[in-house]
Amino acid sequence: MLFNQFKPNYKDINALNKLYARFAEKWHSAVLKLGYLDAYRFLVQHYQERSLPVTNHVLDVGTGTGALAMAFTEAFPATKQLSLLDASPEMLKEAQTNLSHITCRLTTIEGLIGTEKINTASVDTLLCAHVIEHTPDPLASLEWFHQVLKPNGILLLSASKPHWCTALVRWRWGHKAFAPNQVCDMLIQAGFTDVTPISYRSGPASRMSSGFYARKQQ
Repeated sequence: MLFNQFKPNYKDINALNKLYARFAEKWHSAVLKLGYLDAYRFLVQHYQERSLPVTNHVLDVGTGTGALAMAFTEAFPATKQLSLLDASPEMLKEAQTNLSHITCRLTTIEGLIGTEKINTASVDTLLCAHVIEHTPDPLASLEWFHQVLKPNGILLLSASKPHWCTALVRWRWGHKAFAPNQVCDMLIQAGFTDVTPISYRSGPASRMSSGFYARKQQ
């Protein structure tokens, strides 16, 4: 089991959650202004072009205000169940509001990566945007993603990459940044196949972040 590898510094987690609580109501508008919803739509489009989607159970890890989940459900309105996982109740509340129009079963789960509230091999598609940067062990996080995905399940991941803009954001939020090849290497180590980096096309997302597609083997 991987759960004993997730022992974050709760002083840091609590401090981060206080920041999220303060900014939760403004977070989504900032995401839209910075062009991240369009970047996530581009990431989801890659999934549409590459795979036959299986959307019985979609899990968005560290959903924030639900931007990646929003992009996904726009593309796949027939999604049956969407679970939102986040450590911040304020962010989960905002995500619920932003996704209130969707018709699938929507559940929220307050917790961290590694939570036992998500069963092994229970998720068809796992979404995760800018979360592994905050974890004490990003590889262990990716291994947990692999664990909860069903065979042939898909991971759509977005992660911060080195850039002077990222360095400014890091000063406030304390996250790491990874070159795309570093993330690809970690995904392969975690057991994923068909690992593909995806370059965002424009705006801050193209400078500060990279997308990734990966699959758990059958």
